[in-house]
Amino acid sequence: MKVVVLDGYVDEPSNFGVPPYISPYPRYVTGAVRDAGHSPEYVTIDQARAGHSLSGDLLVLISGPIVPGKYLRSLPISEKEVVHHASAFEGPRVFGGPLARFRYYDEALVEPFDWVAVRDVDVAVYDHLTTGDWTNRDRTMEEWDRWALLGADVVRSHPDFPDPLMVELDTSKGCVRYVNKGCSFCIEPMYGKPKFRPVAGVLREVRRLAELGAVNFRLGGQADFFSFQALGLGTSPTPQINVPAIRELLEGIRTAAPDLKILHTDNGDPAMMIAHPEEAMAAMRDLVAFATPGTSLSFGLESADPRVTEANN
Repeated sequence: MKVVVLDGYVDEPSNFGVPPYISPYPRYVTGAVRDAGHSPEYVTIDQARAGHSLSGDLLVLISGPIVPGKYLRSLPISEKEVVHHASAFEGPRVFGGPLARFRYYDEALVEPFDWVAVRDVDVAVYDHLTTGDWTNRDRTMEEWDRWALLGADVVRSHPDFPDPLMVELDTSKGCVRYVNKGCSFCIEPMYGKPKFRPVAGVLREVRRLAELGAVNFRLGGQADFFSFQALGLGTSPTPQINVPAIRELLEGIRTAAPDLKILHTDNGDPAMMIAHPEEAMAAMRDLVAFATPGTSLSFGLESADPRVTEANN
């Protein structure tokens, strides 16, 4: 069976996939398809816009501009395009990604699909291909690491490969602030209690991506740089920073991809820095040592004006 994976791009608080970035979503779906014994074809929405035909036995459409911004090179798939491509495809269609997860109730948007994956779309596809049933569940940690490896070569099908393609890496899912429902402007706590990937799994993925020719990486698939494998998870919205784990991750990436050009990160929670200043400084020193110039920690800060913060919350 040929499975067409249409990457409509995602833009979440903790994941980015608009060119020149590629998110983990299509890589996991491709890995799941291969694990089920079938053949994937990766197509970007820009390629579809340029006339690439979508032909196969199953369409997996990924979309998720949850926090849309101003883009320099491309645009995520529009809702009109979602409906158009799904309606035109001759065969079963499944809708996945953040837009499907958080807009499943929008009948006009989801009507053309045979299934809307409100949990992990890679799991829904795998379960359907192996059992014939559509399911809604989260991937296991074993599936997460396995499909990341099996789908890594999707990067070679991206028009921006190898450079300037930026490979977005997942280290976790969810946010430690789930205990107090998180920040009012963010969806991450809606994923529930955070799940952290083992360092070894992330490093195996990076090593495989580097072997394939990827040279630019970003640790963007995480709600907070400082929270990776945090200690005392669930006891506080600012659990203890696990400095050794962060160092092992950063140093290990440089070893797994010795010829990388870029290693950047994304989100950093200022509350973690205030709660644990010494550990935060240690983690940032490691970031300086192992990341490349231009990296940054994007603070989830609505405003420095307490009156604005109070009004918004």
